[in-house]
Amino acid sequence: MIDFKKMNYQLQKMNETYFKRCCEERHIMINQNASRIILKIIQNNPYSLMNEEYHPILLLEISKKTNNDTLDKFRPMVVEKYLLELLM
Repeated sequence: MIDFKKMNYQLQKMNETYFKRCCEERHIMINQNASRIILKIIQNNPYSLMNEEYHPILLLEISKKTNNDTLDKFRPMVVEKYLLELLM
């Protein structure tokens, strides 16, 4: 069973350095400014990361604040649940 409270807690305490390293482990290279923006969006909307039905909304918010190139690079972290795997 997935513990959403624990995942939310870990997501909230995640810092930029760890987040960037998580992306790099999956060969997702985004600039520091974009990673800071994405982390803030995810921390403000953790449920959208955890619930597949809300992934399109999360990705839309990311594309609004960054750009399509960054979104395309980051998309696997959400869609393939790479970030959630690291939080479990």
